[in-house]
Amino acid sequence: MKLIFLIFLLPLALCGEINSETDDMNRSTGVVQRGLQDDLKEFVDLIPMNKIMSVALNYIVADKEVQALYNYIRSEEFRELYTAAIKTSAVRELIEILESYGLPVVKYINQITPLLMLPTYPQRMSAEKAPTKGVNGLVDEILHVLPRDKLIGLFIQKTITSHDFRQLLKNLGSEQTLRAVIKFASNKEVRRAYAELNKRGVDIVTISKKAITYFLNLC
Repeated sequence: MKLIFLIFLLPLALCGEINSETDDMNRSTGVVQRGLQDDLKEFVDLIPMNKIMSVALNYIVADKEVQALYNYIRSEEFRELYTAAIKTSAVRELIEILESYGLPVVKYINQITPLLMLPTYPQRMSAEKAPTKGVNGLVDEILHVLPRDKLIGLFIQKTITSHDFRQLLKNLGSEQTLRAVIKFASNKEVRRAYAELNKRGVDIVTISKKAITYFLNLC
């Protein structure tokens, strides 16, 4: 499960520049020092974003269920649910914990929200066949353009060679993280928002099963 959890968090590592003073010192000494952001960036570099965007746009344009979900997420009703949810302590606590592990969650969220016409999270506080398989079809197609073997191989390599990466896995599996996730999942505003998304085809249990099945090479 940690592998699946981590893979879904990978996009959160799209930022994270190395401190310029450290860079200068490394260049002067000829020593290349790597950190967690470098480890995560190697995973991000394996993700075929152009292919994923192409699949997603195709579904948004042509699939009725995905269109309905996309339009709902951009609606005033969901905007109000989202705004209420991000103000709760459950959401803030989980994000702060993940940020403390070195995952730039807020920056990633704020790269996505403008595309969906949602408020940003406050800092620190060719002619393809039209898809008809809905949200589950979108998930399936995105999973199948991921380089599964390379991602798993890199995961194993980093688990063996990177102290920072092992520490991240330990942090993600900690009691603190578990409590924060349970609190997040139990939050009334979060559950209301998810209930509305679930009506429109987003089933977290089904999506999780699909991801686990795919990465365990059972499909």
